[in-house]
Amino acid sequence: MNNKIMYDSFELLYVYIKKIDRCFEDTYFSFTNDYDIEYDYDNKRLKIVKKDASVLTNFLSNKIKSINLIVGKNGCGKTTLFDLLGLMLDDRYDVFNLDYKDERSGWFALYKCGSTNEFYVEGFNCKLLFLENYIGNEEIKQMYSIHFTYDFITNNIKEISFSGSYEHHDCPFVFYNQEIRNSSLFPQTNPKIIDRDDYSYLINRKYIKNGKLTHLYYLATNNYDFFKKIENESLAIVIRIKNESYYEDEGNFDLLFNSKVNNDEYLKLEIKDRYRYNLLKTEIYDIYHNVIKKNKEKHDKYLMELKNLEQFDTIINKINLICKITCKYLDTINGLGVSFGYYEFLDEICNKINQLTDKYINYSYLIEKSNIFSKINEVCEIKINLNDQFDQNVFNLLELYEMGNNGPSLLGDFKKVFKVHLNNNISEGELQLINTYSGIYYALTNGYKNQKSAIILLDEPDKSFHPMWISSFIDNLVKLVESIDNDMKYQFIISTHSPFMLSDIPKDCITCIDIVDHQRIVSKAKKSFASNYYDIIKDTFFLEDSVGMFAKRKINEMIEVINNIDNNINEENIKRINDMISVIDDDYLKNILHSELNKKISNFNQKMALELEQENLIKRINEISMKLGELND
Repeated sequence: MNNKIMYDSFELLYVYIKKIDRCFEDTYFSFTNDYDIEYDYDNKRLKIVKKDASVLTNFLSNKIKSINLIVGKNGCGKTTLFDLLGLMLDDRYDVFNLDYKDERSGWFALYKCGSTNEFYVEGFNCKLLFLENYIGNEEIKQMYSIHFTYDFITNNIKEISFSGSYEHHDCPFVFYNQEIRNSSLFPQTNPKIIDRDDYSYLINRKYIKNGKLTHLYYLATNNYDFFKKIENESLAIVIRIKNESYYEDEGNFDLLFNSKVNNDEYLKLEIKDRYRYNLLKTEIYDIYHNVIKKNKEKHDKYLMELKNLEQFDTIINKINLICKITCKYLDTINGLGVSFGYYEFLDEICNKINQLTDKYINYSYLIEKSNIFSKINEVCEIKINLNDQFDQNVFNLLELYEMGNNGPSLLGDFKKVFKVHLNNNISEGELQLINTYSGIYYALTNGYKNQKSAIILLDEPDKSFHPMWISSFIDNLVKLVESIDNDMKYQFIISTHSPFMLSDIPKDCITCIDIVDHQRIVSKAKKSFASNYYDIIKDTFFLEDSVGMFAKRKINEMIEVINNIDNNINEENIKRINDMISVIDDDYLKNILHSELNKKISNFNQKMALELEQENLIKRINEISMKLGELND
């Protein structure tokens, strides 16, 4: 048997949790419609039955193997399951303190890989599958990975082999949106999550990176519908040089540059040259004060080298050379002994800026004059409108910026130079929408050359979304996947506690987690694909997290009244329930309940239903008129 996991087909099928001291015990999750899988704990036996071709295979797209939803209220254990499946090995050890001496402690996940009868399993406590004889290392006995074939005739595992670390490290099979939980936009530094591979004997994981600038720009300028949800025609990415002062007075500036910079000479520079000047000057002072000054011998040598500089014809040529010398000291003091090329990197940033058209460059200044000195206060920024057409030069600049911002520690100073933000205030939901789709794009486009499949875990990507955004999430996801030009096939596992995503997914692909008497109950959904929202939300399961207790009780009363409407309806009661529905602020939920109320009434009294609909439409027209009036004031 070929021990190397095949690249052409990799899919999570089944998870069994015996005991992990968090949320679940003796619980299983199934993510496949191609196999019936059963696990017998008493006999430590795994039974896999191949089913006939499922109608759900490629149901959503030829590029999507399946989309599975994990649904449950907050605190039910969704994130626990996702951490178990998505965390890298060292992070998993930090989160799950499993006791290897407890034979009941453990779990495993079963994956399909390669041909029909090839499988991969990883988990904790290999005794759950009677596999301890195949593994010698005690630590690996705790957290193990096994590649095997399965005999569907005898229902037995056979040809078992240990999966070594180098079988997996070049292929990130699992992407996990752990970082997207932090909704900050393009953080300058992130001490917790770095772009790294999961070098272990398990399958490689990658954490989905918070919305990258290049991904945001690409998606926003290529007319993806979901970015049009943010109703702001002037939304732009702004990259500004911070221009922080690391020196106490102007005298220090003169000392470093060995001459006084004439304001008139500076203001004769082209705008893009001023941008270069400010960028390099900021870098010089940052490196000087945070690196060079801390080493006296290097500091004295550095100042002497600057003092001996010859006169230059232009201040641009002079600052170029000073920055080049300064960056050389950065390399030496960091102990590398070789030139890392940091100046060349900064020079390339400036060259990319020069390739931009002038419309992207915002520059303003104010000269402060006193009896002692005159000073130029200026703002240098690049403004990239997200409603413009895609510009390759802009993309190239953003790509280079991200290389520096996410580069090695030697480029740590680079992260302090720029402030990156969106020019307008946006809501938490809009920020989450940007980060979510940009992060998904990262996962879709970061596979390796030989990779043909990937599993993408999205833990509540719809958090803070408006209900309308949630209801279109699956459709937008499918369109995004289909727009990617590669040969990959994806499996998505998505958690949510909202009902509005469910109607796009077949019920066999939806797993519900409920809590009954402090126990987690896992079951498949009763209603899903193409169900109307009213049928879904009338299950109180979906109301427990989204509204307060009193509101939940009142909504349940409305649902009960609507369900019990018959030909003996009382017009006064109907008006009362209609008015109660009108109090609901969430337009989406309100429209669903109004629609169902009218539908029920029309079965018995069409005139009353039409009058009620007319009344609600008049109310809505009045609301719109008021809002238009406010906008015109």
